[in-house]
Amino acid sequence: MTDYFFIYGKEDCTYCEAAKLLLHTKDLPFAYLDVGKNPEWRDPKWKKVPQVFHGSKHIGGYMALEAYLKG
Repeated sequence: MTDYFFIYGKEDCTYCEAAKLLLHTKDLPFAYLDVGKNPEWRDPKWKKVPQVFHGSKHIGGYMALEAYLKG
């Protein structure tokens, strides 16, 4: 897992914060993109945040990220 993770989230999102903390504690590189401040980054198909990607692979939300990392 050498590609960056990308977390699309927004302020006051508990699961967004949890996703950032999870990747940080596992020392995995990630970028956080705030779709609340930058709505043009949000895909209209997304119903919820966070939306997590590993490189170009869509993982899903926080629970999907947990499962993905347990591998």
